Amino acid sequence: EFFIKEDLKIDPNQRLKSLSSIIYYENLGNLYERSLRIKKLSEIIAEKLDYKIEKFSKYLIYSNIDLTSEVVKEYPSLQGLAGGFYAKKFGFPKDIQDAFSDQYKISLFRKEVDLSIILSLAQKTDSIFSFFSSKKKISGSGDPFGIRRISISLIKILTENRLDLDLFQIFNCCQKLNLEQKIQSINDLEPIIIFLNKRIEFFLIDEGYKVEIIRSCLNSKSFNPYIILSRIKNLTKFLSTEKGTNFMKAFKRLNSIIDNTENNYELDHSLLKKREEIQFFERIQSFKKNKENNSLRIDEVCYEEISRAINNFLDNIMVNAEEKALRINRKLLLSECKSALSYFYDFSILQIDD
Repeated sequence: EFFIKEDLKIDPNQRLKSLSSIIYYENLGNLYERSLRIKKLSEIIAEKLDYKIEKFSKYLIYSNIDLTSEVVKEYPSLQGLAGGFYAKKFGFPKDIQDAFSDQYKISLFRKEVDLSIILSLAQKTDSIFSFFSSKKKISGSGDPFGIRRISISLIKILTENRLDLDLFQIFNCCQKLNLEQKIQSINDLEPIIIFLNKRIEFFLIDEGYKVEIIRSCLNSKSFNPYIILSRIKNLTKFLSTEKGTNFMKAFKRLNSIIDNTENNYELDHSLLKKREEIQFFERIQSFKKNKENNSLRIDEVCYEEISRAINNFLDNIMVNAEEKALRINRKLLLSECKSALSYFYDFSILQIDD
């Protein structure tokens, strides 16, 4: 009670100024600068999730002012909860009070997107980006900065609430904000995405999904937990069907022939003269057109048709033709097919039973 009475003697703007004297990470500015980033990231994330945040924007900069309070200094575990409590005392809107209280929670399940989710995502993405920008390392089981826990929290919030948000894009925004503030920033996002891919792999293995299927749905240029989980569910279901089994057998045939020796060449359409070659090429083009419409589901008919085209081509065409140009062109056709098939899934890492 004593600490609360003392804290309420200082208004929000004074506390905001006090954040300037608290270093966040070495070479990563102070907590006031971080508050500016959190506000901007919240606005960016809100726009991507189609949430109207304008009426709350001016309050977001106060999300961390409880770190200067006597209550939090004495009881660090009250961080966030104290922020929500003081936001109420200061007359901030109810949504802001709840968001300040909830921003550090591991899991936030809502019927629809709200400000608590937006602010929590902003806090967590900035924390992860800042950690990697600091050049610090996570070793063994130790995680003094809680980055593993924060990462799992991000994954849970996005998957449980079915939120389509590519964090690769958000980390790009983090880069720009750091550059604007003239503070240290990691230039290559790949280490962050590799780290997050490993976190979601562990998370989904615990949920009962096969590791090879999880890995087949990951890449280093995107990290969208809800989309990843949706694809894993769809691929798991597809591979359990007869069409899925037949497709994987056809893919295995195709993949066993490709050797990447044709990488320096381009497909010559004038060399596609046999009916099976032309049909195969046309089926690949059709698959490419359909893939954008099937980003979250597997069109079994489409995969059945491409399986049939692969088998028809390999059954009737001599890929390793004596003529070098013809041989290279046919392998290029197979490579183009594999590339189209690998747009969403890396089938080459899946174990295939004969």
